[in-house]
This record gives sequence, structure tokens and C-alpha cells, in this order.
Amino acid sequence: MSVISEKVAYIKGLADGLGLDESSSENKVLLQILDVLKDIADEIDYLEDENQMLSEYIDSVSDDLEGIEQELLVDDYDDFDDDYYPISYEDLDSEDEDEE
Repeated sequence: MSVISEKVAYIKGLADGLGLDESSSENKVLLQILDVLKDIADEIDYLEDENQMLSEYIDSVSDDLEGIEQELLVDDYDDFDDDYYPISYEDLDSEDEDEE
């Protein structure tokens, strides 16, 4: 329940405590406004839940794509011409061994 829903519920409770009846037109309007506010608050709660779910889904897809990109990029470097990339992975590995 969001802050907006809590505030609307509080106001609705105040209105119920006052014992507003629908005999006067002013009370009818007030009660209808409270019903609309409750509907809006419910819709906001729903949209926040959906937004959270979509955000988690996007993060999951992003993580999956990151793994795929890393796999593809490693394979692509092996296919490049040695003139463009004069140092190979093997050269880098041998330099690390020499330093040890």
C-alpha cells in the first residue's frame, strides 16, 4: 500500500466518521470524489507493481545479454587480422609468465 493509498483511506475514514449521507448534494459530491481518489490510488499501486516487475525483468535480460556479448566478443577477437592486432592472446599470456 502506497502513501497515497494510505492518505485516501485516512480521508475516507474521516468521512465515514462524520456520517456523511447522500441526502445533500454536497455530500454526494464529496463521497464520489473519495471513490475516484481511491480508484486512482489503486491504479497507482498497480502501476508501481508492474513497473517494479518490468524493471526486474529488464535487469535480468540485460545480465543475460552481457554474458552473451562477452562470449561473442572473445570469439570475435580470434578472427581479426594479425596486422590490425599485432599482439595475440598467446603473446599476452607469455608476457605474464615471463614476469613471474
